[in-house]
Amino acid sequence: MANTYKLFDEYLELDYGDNYWGDVGVVDASHLLEDFSAHDWIQLRSEAELKSKEWQYRCVDALGDVSVMNSFEMLISFLDVDDREIVFNALSSIDALASMGVDIVDFSSRIRAEIEKLRVNASQFEITTLDQLSRRLHLISSRNSI
Repeated sequence: MANTYKLFDEYLELDYGDNYWGDVGVVDASHLLEDFSAHDWIQLRSEAELKSKEWQYRCVDALGDVSVMNSFEMLISFLDVDDREIVFNALSSIDALASMGVDIVDFSSRIRAEIEKLRVNASQFEITTLDQLSRRLHLISSRNSI
């Protein structure tokens, strides 16, 4: 049985140009995540924090395209990373998963706290993205309180 995590890890380590990663690389990496076994997810959880910032950034990107709870849980763990860009992209990927139907309501207070932290020095683009996630959280919370 192939170790899909190892393939994913090696794939994220390759030297890509920004355009290639955004157009092709992230899609290929997401396909690898879709083939993860339970063991692969455990390995990803245990090793992700030890990886380079570039690797983590790419991982967060790929996780946002895979609508399974393991992906969402990994994105929540990336909210603890001490890198504003990775945290912002994790929130953006969480928003993408929520739009695909992943239930994020149990983590809504944690997500809101991160949104407020990032909002302080956010660019207009970032504010737009954070506001979109805030609206989605509000909508989800409203539905769940009915």
